[in-house]
Amino acid sequence: ADQLKIQQYGVFGISNGGPYVMACLTHPEPAIRNRVKAGCMVVGTSDVWASGYFSWRNPSCFAEGIYNSLPVAVTGPLNYLLINFGRLYLFGLGGYKSLAKSFPNIDSDDAKRVLDQVLKDGSANAGLGSAIDCQQGLSPLYARSTTSADSAETAYSQISVPVSLWYGTTDSTVPMATAEWLQRTIPNSTLNKVEAGHGLYFSHAEKVLDDFVAKMEAARADPPSSVPA
Repeated sequence: ADQLKIQQYGVFGISNGGPYVMACLTHPEPAIRNRVKAGCMVVGTSDVWASGYFSWRNPSCFAEGIYNSLPVAVTGPLNYLLINFGRLYLFGLGGYKSLAKSFPNIDSDDAKRVLDQVLKDGSANAGLGSAIDCQQGLSPLYARSTTSADSAETAYSQISVPVSLWYGTTDSTVPMATAEWLQRTIPNSTLNKVEAGHGLYFSHAEKVLDDFVAKMEAARADPPSSVPA
C-alpha cells in the first residue's frame, strides 16, 4: 500500500488468504490497522486453534495441520510436484475444460492465464514460498495462543470495520463451524452461507465483489467508531 501510495484500503482473501486478512485487521500498529476499512474472507481459514479448524473432529483439517507443520524443506518439494501435476492436468490434459463446465464464468482466456500464473507462482523457488505460506496459515505451531492477552478471540473481538464472510454449505475443506466462530467473534461481521463447495468464489465472484465494494463505500462514507485496544 505504501509503494502504491494507498492510504485506505480493504483486504480480501480466499481460502489460505484468510490469515492475511486477519493479520491486517488485527495488526499491532494502529497506524497500519486503522488504514484498513473493510475485510472479506471467502472460504477462508483463520486461527486454526481458536476456530476449531485443527481438530480430530475434522480429519482433513487435522491432517492438513500436521502436514503443514513439517519442515518446509520437506513440504516445499512436495508442493512443487503437486502444483505442477495440477498444471499438467489442467493445461496439458484438458482438465481446464472440465473445470470450466462446472464454473462457466472462468471459461475465458484471461481467467485461464490468471489461474496458470497463480500456479506458477505457487511452485516458484521449488515450492518453498507456498510451503511457508501454508505453514504460517495452517500449522497449529504458528497459531495464536488461546490463553494469551493477544489471543485470537481478544484480537478479533476488537475489529471495528465491516467484515464479509462467505462460506459454502457443502465445503469439505473449511468447516462451517469455522465461519460461525468468526461471525460470533468479529463484532461487525456478516456471514453469507452459500450452497457451494470450496470453489464458491468461482461461481459467486460477482456477488462477493459487489458486496465487498458496497462495504468499502459505506465505510468510506461513514467510518465506524473505533474499538478500544
